[in-house]
Amino acid sequence: MFFTFSLTLSLSLSLSLSLAVCLSFSLSSTHSGHTKHPNHRLIRFHDHFLSAPRHLKLADIGETGERGLTGDRGDPGERGQKGEAGQCAVAPKSAFSAKVSEGRDLPLPAGDTVVFDKILLNEQGDYNSETGRFTCKVPGVYYFAVHATVYRASLQFDLMKNGHAVASYFQFFGNWPKPASLSGGTLIHVVPGDQVWIQMALGEYNGFYSSTKTDSTFSGFLVYSDWKNSAVFA
Repeated sequence: MFFTFSLTLSLSLSLSLSLAVCLSFSLSSTHSGHTKHPNHRLIRFHDHFLSAPRHLKLADIGETGERGLTGDRGDPGERGQKGEAGQCAVAPKSAFSAKVSEGRDLPLPAGDTVVFDKILLNEQGDYNSETGRFTCKVPGVYYFAVHATVYRASLQFDLMKNGHAVASYFQFFGNWPKPASLSGGTLIHVVPGDQVWIQMALGEYNGFYSSTKTDSTFSGFLVYSDWKNSAVFA
């Protein structure tokens, strides 16, 4: 037992002396102006450490500890610069109104398009006063309305969309001394390229009439558009 204690004490003193000599040599070398390897102190210490007995080395790394508590929230950052102004959304527009001029040849045979040739409003140019047809540019729901003056004969006409009758209207005329009137309208969903017009339904019911005192008109306007995901609609 005395021999073991002596041996342990001897090794401990030897390791301490080695470390002291290493440190002293490193300091003296630094003061003497000799150029050394940047990590020469660490290298010499490492050599002495490896030569030390196993029980004198540093203990093994332990298990990772539990995660600490979350720290307080930091202060808000500085306010960023103001961005550039974006484009302002513009609602799409489409509207027209036209009437049959006083000199228009009437009556019309069945199947013919009623041409409302005198423009009252057509800012977007969606209505053609030569063909009597509205052509859609802005997709969505439109309201179309017809007001007809009926005189000398009963009247029946159809509101057409792409060759199909959407709605039909009829007014009986009983040889009254003054004109009667027929009005009607409906909502229609259309997409670009669709056409809408007024067409005579029956040859014997052709009492469209227009004069300086009374008119027959065809109008339409966009109620709401289907266009989406666009900052500027029109």
